[in-house]
Amino acid sequence: MSESPTTAETTATEAVDSGRYLYCLVDLAAGSEETVDIAGIEDEPVSLVTAQSAPVGALVHRREEPFDSTDLTKLRDWLLAHQQVVDAAGDRFGTPLPVRFDTIIEGDDGDVATWLDGHATQITDAFDDLSGCWEYRVTLSWDSAAFETEQQTLDPELSDIQRRIEQSGDGTRFLLEKQFDQRLRELRRQRETALAERLVDRLEPHSERLTERPVQSDAAASLGIELDSDAVTQVALLAPPAAESALGSTLDEITETPGVDVRFTGPWPPYTFAPQISENE
Repeated sequence: MSESPTTAETTATEAVDSGRYLYCLVDLAAGSEETVDIAGIEDEPVSLVTAQSAPVGALVHRREEPFDSTDLTKLRDWLLAHQQVVDAAGDRFGTPLPVRFDTIIEGDDGDVATWLDGHATQITDAFDDLSGCWEYRVTLSWDSAAFETEQQTLDPELSDIQRRIEQSGDGTRFLLEKQFDQRLRELRRQRETALAERLVDRLEPHSERLTERPVQSDAAASLGIELDSDAVTQVALLAPPAAESALGSTLDEITETPGVDVRFTGPWPPYTFAPQISENE
């Protein structure tokens, strides 16, 4: 729960004289709350900075330099604390725009407000695009053992190679066994591709947007999260909470396929779908 794309090109690489650590951007159109009571990384008090030209704000705390450590436990704690602030923002303000871990805006609250005003159109457009939707992730895993056994009988090429292996000497047998393994891998890849395509086809009608993700991201690895080694694909989809039931029913049907299992998580803030706020509007 720690991954978030850059929504601001303000990540510091060195310490600055004055700075604000940025957690996420929030939509204030639904309310007028001007204060927050949230503890951030290392229990730093988080504050809400608002724009003047649009009902948007940023959750920040004072920070002059990036968080940097080779201690994976400390890094994990920082990432999780960052995530907890974004989750709390979602509970309080609705769908937030998450910002990448260790993003720092140089300056004070006034500079943050100026930055918000300078990008108000992009930010409000992003909220209009994502409002009411959250990110869900589906990891499809497949145990191919039964399929491989079945294909040794059903696939004519495998059957032919197996017959020739039984009739060959040691030297030829070695080459034929390599051909057998290559053909089996090819059939397995074809089946995995078909499973991934079927997953996307079945989920798309219930999604506003859908995209494939790396099965194990760098952030997951840094947190010590190990995904199933049989994982075939992972997709992220953007959908309203009302779609959860339909998504669950669809995934139940997909798991009826022999050897297939799915891991369904969410709702998350829209990490995968949050746009990058650029300097060029």
